Amino acid sequence: MPEEVQERIRAERYQVRYSKKNDPIHSKVYLLDGKDDKRVMIGSANFTEQAFSHRKQYEELLVFDNSPLFELYEQRFNEIYEETVDFVPEKYKYNFIGELINVADPDQLFEALMEEATSGKVLTEPKYI
Repeated sequence: MPEEVQERIRAERYQVRYSKKNDPIHSKVYLLDGKDDKRVMIGSANFTEQAFSHRKQYEELLVFDNSPLFELYEQRFNEIYEETVDFVPEKYKYNFIGELINVADPDQLFEALMEEATSGKVLTEPKYI
């Protein structure tokens, strides 16, 4: 993981979150809050290269600048955010000397997710095969 990304994870400028109740979250709300302007974007577009390239994937995205809709969708975002947990547990972000642990390591990640599932932080349902 590049050092810049590690620093942004430490500063909580980058987060990957997932539903703590295992409920799917399909909303796509993009909030950009600048010094003088605010922009809210809503629609079906995923924030991926595939969605924004010229490939044949149909997406819709409505953009509103300096609109009262910003505050409405900011409230909606906060409600959704409260129903999620950080994908990278705090104790796995840093090792004993304060360096970021490689959460891309599948064994470390599996251990972290299992610990969260058994701690009750995340509600899980048994899957029957």
